[in-house]
Amino acid sequence: MTGWRSVRGAPELALLLALAACAGDETDACTTGDTRACSSCAVGTGVETCNDGTWGACQCGDSRDAGVTDDGDAGVVRDAGTRDAGPSGTCTPTQTQSDANCAIVDLVAGSTHTCVLRAYGEVNCFGADDDGQLGRGDTPAPTSGWSRDDLVPAGALRATSIAARADLTCAIDSDARAWCFGSNASGKLGTGTTAVDLASSRIPVRVAGVEGARQLALGIDHACAATGTDVLCWGSNEFEQLGRGGETGTLESSPTPAAVVGVGAVSAMASGDGFTCAIEGGKTRCLGRNDIGQLGDGTTEKAPEPVTVAFTNDPTAIAIAAGDDHACAVLDVGEVWCWGSNLFGQIDANARFISSSSPMQIDLSGAPLGDVVSIEAGARHTCARRSDSTVVCWGAAGSLCDPFGTGANVAPRMFGWFGVRARAIATGGRHSCALREDRRVQCLGDNQLGQSFPSMPSAFCEHDDPITILP
Repeated sequence: MTGWRSVRGAPELALLLALAACAGDETDACTTGDTRACSSCAVGTGVETCNDGTWGACQCGDSRDAGVTDDGDAGVVRDAGTRDAGPSGTCTPTQTQSDANCAIVDLVAGSTHTCVLRAYGEVNCFGADDDGQLGRGDTPAPTSGWSRDDLVPAGALRATSIAARADLTCAIDSDARAWCFGSNASGKLGTGTTAVDLASSRIPVRVAGVEGARQLALGIDHACAATGTDVLCWGSNEFEQLGRGGETGTLESSPTPAAVVGVGAVSAMASGDGFTCAIEGGKTRCLGRNDIGQLGDGTTEKAPEPVTVAFTNDPTAIAIAAGDDHACAVLDVGEVWCWGSNLFGQIDANARFISSSSPMQIDLSGAPLGDVVSIEAGARHTCARRSDSTVVCWGAAGSLCDPFGTGANVAPRMFGWFGVRARAIATGGRHSCALREDRRVQCLGDNQLGQSFPSMPSAFCEHDDPITILP
């Protein structure tokens, strides 16, 4: 691949790239309160409302995934126009969820940091910033409690989707290019520059040669981007997780993305510590590290090219998640199956075994967990979101607040602190967050570095109120 750009003095970081705001349809007579569909959204359709006999502007939805109308949403709005209470292209602390352009539409979590994506593309992060994973540039992160004023945009990035893992944050912009900020261990920023020359970056830097990106998957020391035709990976290759065929046996790492051998277009993917799994044509395939069954193929041999997860009935998968040493897939029938490490009850809360190299079905109160539509895996725990927007989590007691004070692994259970319903969930090293239906963010778990309740660092476990600095 060619054409990487240096972090130093990168003028192209003036990324005030955004899709046009939804414009109203032609004005004609109407009755106050009436609504009708409008088609001027960047993605999908929206709704406009009549007020005093005049049709208002087309209000587009904010589905988590562009082009997907989950929960009745209409699409993703990317608007760099003037805000009601701030300069062009900036969400100020005085703005609230009533300003749709600044409403939070997604969130992700790394080991000790959390980031949110706002409707028009602004990214705000909080928590640990030792490697620049908050994207704050020269603005120091607070050393005590955060306030609304402490949420600064991550560079000049205008993102359509975001990802986080360990000490790294990445995003896809409206031109389908990938950008990352944070640690460059093993070259995982993907700039073509090794950690010797670039240890980290506190501002977003362009991932070399990634065009047409649709989604990102970040592991501990490697990362991958999926396009419409293939998957490109970069970073550490300690376990041959970059999937580069004959080259992989001698390649320790690569700071430049290259295509994974034997993989085409994928619908979903996730990366863990030295391995990556993806869904291709409904089939779940994994490659890389496999010492405790992370690939789910019934063996413990690493794989430099993708192997098929050993499901018994050849099911169709719709979603995938990866923790540090385990992975889980959601099937089209709504079931959840997991494999890999079970030291913390990630795949079987009863801890009947240490690991499994074949998929195990997750149960809820003695019956198969069902009706699941999306899933996220933290280092040692997992959370699933069901079609009614309720959330079920299981795994390490420390990551899920040890609700009974026993120190035992947490069996799959409902978590009401997500305001009963959640639009999206994010799982980190030892914390989890949810985007509630009211657009407020609420977290639980470790907060030593302000990653789950930044206004009160060191306050641990379930927090009764949503994070107040995120309106």
